[in-house]
Amino acid sequence: MTGNVITEPIDPDTTPPAFTSPSKVDSVKEGSPQGTVIYTATSTDDSPPVTYSLSGSDANAFSIDSETGVVTTKSDLNHSAKSGYNFDVVATDRVGNSKSLSLELAILPGGVSAQKVNGIDLLPGNPLKDFNDTIGCSIGSLTSQSIIQDGSTKDNDVVIINSDIRASLRHNMQLTLFTNIEEFRINANSDESTEISLRSIVNADSLKFVEGSTFLAAAKFTNWHESGITDFDFSGITSKFGIDLLNADSGAPDSKSTLRLVGSDGGDTIEGLAGDVQIFGNLGVDILTGSTGGKSTITG
Repeated sequence: MTGNVITEPIDPDTTPPAFTSPSKVDSVKEGSPQGTVIYTATSTDDSPPVTYSLSGSDANAFSIDSETGVVTTKSDLNHSAKSGYNFDVVATDRVGNSKSLSLELAILPGGVSAQKVNGIDLLPGNPLKDFNDTIGCSIGSLTSQSIIQDGSTKDNDVVIINSDIRASLRHNMQLTLFTNIEEFRINANSDESTEISLRSIVNADSLKFVEGSTFLAAAKFTNWHESGITDFDFSGITSKFGIDLLNADSGAPDSKSTLRLVGSDGGDTIEGLAGDVQIFGNLGVDILTGSTGGKSTITG
């Protein structure tokens, strides 16, 4: 007698892999080289093996090992260029079930915070880096033939200069060569400068006075566009003497750079160059003159 063998049907596996790796990526400091490991995907599944791939808006910035799930960078990371990345890790099992895990990588600034010391220059690599450095200059730290020089023009370095009646801004700027420092923040306390040359600044972007800055007289700025600066903000100056920022004193009156010029609380005289300009007057009785060749927007 021969019996019939009944085989129970096997339900197909429709369950996707389950991620066992973290749902967050640890932040990485800028300057981390190509090939840096940022994440390792792991998962469990009833139909192994599981293979891994990437998708999402920034997936092209990374590589993943399809077998091990190790994610690495394709290029050096720079916070100034991009401060964060979004991508998905996709886990797919042997029968085609897949699941995605959305991840975000934050890039931390890699620059240094340095204090200028009397008699010691700040130079590329000693200690300044090719990232966003912050440099503090206390009273008396800027002396004859001081040098503050960064090696990169693609970051956003900030120098904070303190001035007063003992070490005026005119004096500080004459003594120090600043190269590739993008942003200047000035904290002036009863500064007696009447004429301030910016000729010693090379390849800068902006200059701003800290709120509550004061001068003991009207201050005229000269060679102000030779510095490369296109964004001047004097609104932090609360003394009533005003500032002069004149076309004839710019050192580059025919420049077609786009400018943004913001006045102080005093009576200012501000003039544009040959390119487009935005001029914002402040509380004083100002004399504001627009561009000699471009578009002008004047307020106040």
